[in-house]
Amino acid sequence: MQILLCLLLFFQPPLPAAHFNGKIHTVTKSAITVDTDEGNEVEFTITRKTKAERDGKSIGLQSLQAGEQVSIEAHQELRGYFIALKVIAAGSSAH
Repeated sequence: MQILLCLLLFFQPPLPAAHFNGKIHTVTKSAITVDTDEGNEVEFTITRKTKAERDGKSIGLQSLQAGEQVSIEAHQELRGYFIALKVIAAGSSAH
């Protein structure tokens, strides 16, 4: 029975990407925390696959700053935490 449960979890289709909008609270090398428009503070794990852009151009994640408006596309892991796939900064014209 345990093997069947493990197989079901392993072969479960990936959850669809989740989208969040809000302002950056903090950014580190491993995570970005956002105060969402709904009033929640959500932490996203940053991986080497995480991409960031501003004004349609690729940027380094470390150029993101606290207070900056962002839209984040993330994948939720089965354990409940989020991995940031793409972070889109509002751009200098939107500040």
